[in-house]
Amino acid sequence: MENIMAWSVKSASLIYTISQVCTFVAATVTAVCVLSMWKASDILGKDSDLRIEEAKAQAAQANERAEKIKKTIKWREVSQEQYEKLKYTIMKKPSFVIILTSSDDPESIYYAKSIENALIELGIEVGRFYFIGSQETSSDIEVYSDDATLSAYYKSIFEGANFNVAFSERTPWAEKVGRGAAFTSGVGGLAIVVGPRLPPGFQD
Repeated sequence: MENIMAWSVKSASLIYTISQVCTFVAATVTAVCVLSMWKASDILGKDSDLRIEEAKAQAAQANERAEKIKKTIKWREVSQEQYEKLKYTIMKKPSFVIILTSSDDPESIYYAKSIENALIELGIEVGRFYFIGSQETSSDIEVYSDDATLSAYYKSIFEGANFNVAFSERTPWAEKVGRGAAFTSGVGGLAIVVGPRLPPGFQD
């Protein structure tokens, strides 16, 4: 009987010790697992934030491209904002304005008519003359006058109103319309050449 009891005590002591070791191991494993989960969660969170920022950047780029596409599809015209800027900045009016554009480009004709209407509303005498065929320009519109001061003044006015404008270094319409140079000779007139829509890359 004593041997059986002695064996039972020894067995119980061993089992208790093993249980303690198992409990410690289990606690250690649990701690390691919790720490690993926290670290993994932190890494996943940072990765998620990074992906969100990348997605936002891609969305912004897509919106920017969409706006550029809209601009290339929509026909040009004088906006209300541009008209208001012209209205309050034009102090020196030319004796008259002649607007020239291609006869075979409906979009350019539409834009020329929009500019014409805006200037007429500002009390400026405007006439239009069409090229036969196309006419290349370095910007949406070019301005020219025999009076260099008037050319510079109106280039500055149009730039201030956010038009894509450049000087015309010559009378580019003369060989096209014959009487082109006579429109501005010595009478304080201004010529505005409306060119074709430029590719998107030239409008950035």
